[in-house]
Amino acid sequence: MTRRMTGLLSAAALQVVALVLAHELVFLARYGSRYNEALVHGGHGDSWSAAVTTSLALGIALLALGAFRIARLGVLVRRHRGTAGPNAGSLGPQSLLRACCASISAIACC
Repeated sequence: MTRRMTGLLSAAALQVVALVLAHELVFLARYGSRYNEALVHGGHGDSWSAAVTTSLALGIALLALGAFRIARLGVLVRRHRGTAGPNAGSLGPQSLLRACCASISAIACC
């Protein structure tokens, strides 16, 4: 899969997760303790519960994948620092996070 397609699919998945969670929060804020009853009367029965569960699982999976990629990037930086010698400089946590965010936004924009 190309980088562009991966970026587009990641962005679409994040938007679906955000949309479903926002919808749930609106119903929860509006109806409070009658939340489940309001969902059923609004046409959101068992299929909606399955969609919410799937979106939450997708969100957790994307979060885990992001954490894994950041950890992998840190390992690559430490490995590169070891082969480049002691005068290679260092990459602090803020620089690492900034580089990761820049690469993600570059993938999403392509």
